[in-house]
Amino acid sequence: MKKYNEKLIEATNKVSEESLRKSKSIVKKLTHPSKKVSRIGFALGGRVGVGLILVGAAGLLLGRSAWAMGSIAAGTATIISHTVSLKRNKE
Repeated sequence: MKKYNEKLIEATNKVSEESLRKSKSIVKKLTHPSKKVSRIGFALGGRVGVGLILVGAAGLLLGRSAWAMGSIAAGTATIISHTVSLKRNKE
């Protein structure tokens, strides 16, 4: 019975290690996109950020300062975030 338990524990450890290795591989792929995907994301995110800033500027001109400032802040944060992400991915 003891040998059976040892074999069972060994088999379970192998399956667990393989599952962990596959999970780590998938997580790495998802959190570290290719340079091409990163550039596309930066381009799209940059456009969204610029759009938010322009909408905010228009809101300021129309006298809607509350949501306009929020839009400008969101646009700025979007551009900064995508710039940092692109630089981090180049390394």
